[in-house]
Amino acid sequence: AVAQGTVRNLNVQVPNGFETITAEAVAVGTHAVVWADVTAAHPANLDAGFVTQFLADFESTILPRGRQIFGMESDQDDDGRIGLVFSPLTYQTSVAYFTRCDMEASNVCAASNGGEYLYLTPPATIPPPYNTPNAIKEILTHEASHLIHFNRKVLKNQLSSWNESSYMIEGVGAFAQDVV
Repeated sequence: AVAQGTVRNLNVQVPNGFETITAEAVAVGTHAVVWADVTAAHPANLDAGFVTQFLADFESTILPRGRQIFGMESDQDDDGRIGLVFSPLTYQTSVAYFTRCDMEASNVCAASNGGEYLYLTPPATIPPPYNTPNAIKEILTHEASHLIHFNRKVLKNQLSSWNESSYMIEGVGAFAQDVV
């Protein structure tokens, strides 16, 4: 497992491709690691209390309920953890996202972090009312369902692409927000 304080480079999607950030593991749990963008040009600036509660809620409620309803996520990097990456750059693309590029070799993907990662915008970067801890956890639930769904549909079936419509995929995410 990654130790708290570990620093690594991660690729974050931006409108014109990917940007490499420096990320620090600011909290390590049993099933997840919270990574904060510490790049000087755009640090995440996460409150320690927020990170602690966010990780606890993810591990005690969001992930167990998501697994119960949708199944297990993959573990392509064999570390047993999902990376929760907070970077202000995420907001350039969306409030949060999941990318299949992190979990499969593909000619379509310009960059990969080689594992299970979910990308989130830090609360201070999001305008109200979507910047509250509960709103961000609801968004995380949505993105975690994509991670699990991708494993169940594509990786487990060894498919070369994710052929479902974006409406269906987003519908699963919206459903996850309600049931988880």
